[in-house]
Amino acid sequence: MRPVLIGVSLLFVGVTGNAQSQLSGSEPLGQQLAQVCVACHSLQAGEPHKLGPNLWNIVGRPVASAEGYAYSPAMQKLGGDWTAVRLDHYLRDPAAMAPGNRMTFNGIKDDAQRAAVLAYLATLSDNPTQTTTTATPTTAFDFGGLPPGAGQAEVFASCSACHSLMLVKQQGLSRERWTQTLEWMVEEQGMDELSPQRFEIILDYLSEHFGESAR
Repeated sequence: MRPVLIGVSLLFVGVTGNAQSQLSGSEPLGQQLAQVCVACHSLQAGEPHKLGPNLWNIVGRPVASAEGYAYSPAMQKLGGDWTAVRLDHYLRDPAAMAPGNRMTFNGIKDDAQRAAVLAYLATLSDNPTQTTTTATPTTAFDFGGLPPGAGQAEVFASCSACHSLMLVKQQGLSRERWTQTLEWMVEEQGMDELSPQRFEIILDYLSEHFGESAR
């Protein structure tokens, strides 16, 4: 019998920034933080929408304008463009800016972390721009309290899209059981299929940090 994990959806959309910044040098941090986006968003040109819309060309495009994606009424009502200032406000507190939207993520409060995410997202464009920021994060992004290590960001991105991470951290499964769980999530629960490399990264991390010895 395969283990069943049931939890609360914790969705993340990573788009933000400082309109006055010229972004360069923030990409490594921003790209790392944006890993949490991929569970619900595609990031490259031409890729299909997922639970959320494709984020290619997000910086500067009209709000709720990705062709073929069914936006919530709350997002459709916003109007205007995703300027850097509006993206910054949205990522800081999505619920406050667009009450009733489908995002349940609480936002990124650290200004430098938000600027770093936009530095990366601004490169995902037909006409990429670079900006510069001298700000440094005042708090480290803790990836939901997951232990540091290779695979931390990937596990956060894939698992927090559908579950409270507390459920993941309480499992204590063997490597075989984690393999079955990941396969079951893809086959029965609609999780996007993982590439072989990403599957192994996630499996290695879960087995090491939340294996049978962690019980």
